[in-house]
Amino acid sequence: MYSAFRIPISAFGPPPPVKNPRRAITLIELLIAIAIISVLAALLVGVAGRAGEVARDARTRSLVGRIHTLVIERYDLYRTRRVELNQNAVANLAIDSNSDDRSDLAGIYLDTLNSIQGNAAARLAGQRELMKFEMPDRWTDVWGGPLPSIDQLSDEDYAAFPPAFVTGAIPLRNKYLRELRAAAGRDNRSTLMGNTIPEILANQSAECLYLMVMNATGDGEAPSLFNENDVGDTDGDGLREFLDGWGQPIGFLRWAPGFDSDLQWSIASLQRRYDRPPTGLSSVEAVREAVLEDHDPLDVFRLDTPAPSLSPFDATTDALTVRGWRLVPLVFSIGADGEAGIEPGVANYVAYANPYADASGGGSTIVRIGQLTPDLEGYADNLHSHNVGSLSTRR
Repeated sequence: MYSAFRIPISAFGPPPPVKNPRRAITLIELLIAIAIISVLAALLVGVAGRAGEVARDARTRSLVGRIHTLVIERYDLYRTRRVELNQNAVANLAIDSNSDDRSDLAGIYLDTLNSIQGNAAARLAGQRELMKFEMPDRWTDVWGGPLPSIDQLSDEDYAAFPPAFVTGAIPLRNKYLRELRAAAGRDNRSTLMGNTIPEILANQSAECLYLMVMNATGDGEAPSLFNENDVGDTDGDGLREFLDGWGQPIGFLRWAPGFDSDLQWSIASLQRRYDRPPTGLSSVEAVREAVLEDHDPLDVFRLDTPAPSLSPFDATTDALTVRGWRLVPLVFSIGADGEAGIEPGVANYVAYANPYADASGGGSTIVRIGQLTPDLEGYADNLHSHNVGSLSTRR
């Protein structure tokens, strides 16, 4: 009987093992996880930002290349362009108010020109003057002189400066003048007040470039080569500009004799040649040979050449004694930093037909348009038509 009521020993044994509850995350572990996620996020943002910069760079290069192709096609037309000279062209060429043997309006040396060469030189000046009116890189090129007050600028009856060498109406110039006068008479979209002269001048090279490309290139097909994202009005004056990948106006210099590149001579590269001439040539001979071998194709008779004496050649004080080399139009984006680092020339640059003129506005130091400014960092990230695409190099 007793054995029937015995309780099995196993009933009083240890309980079956119980799984441990889930272990909580400590504060240190949470901080480590957050740090890892932050590093990964930073890497992702960096990669995305870099990809965005690459895309903006590629878009800008493509746009600059397209514009450059159209500009060069237009520029080359002037080699065979008919030029009608006015009856005072030779007399205007001969104006030399400071007796330096150079034409005030064309910069061409006068002391070596006979009567026949004088006519040819006047035609060369007329070609260049026509290019300024039809391929302007500043509004004073269109107007022909310093811009007057905003009221005079918007007056349709106010006559712009007459040409010094060419004759007759120039349809493209008149079209640009109408755009300029229209801008002078409208309100600025940013300030909601009437445009001012400084506002009109702010992005003038980009605005002139847009008007010239859209109205004078591509056999009328140029507008179809660009989309809405390529164009804007960043200063609100109603005059449009081409925009780079960073939304900034794309600038233009028709003649940039100070710009140092592989596509053209510049004061800087000619200075280097003067300082280190090839074997067998003097410094003066080396510079003259360089200019004559790569001469301005418009100057078929080579009338606009360096001065007979170049010694001593100093790029900061005596650079105007050297002239006549081939120039290549410059289309440029100022890049991500928003700084050009390029000398644009004085706002009221009015030397009608002098591609090699001093751009410093009469200062003691000679500065050519396109010359790099002392702050080279501003130029370092620029994208321009002398280094974009498959362009043939000068040397």
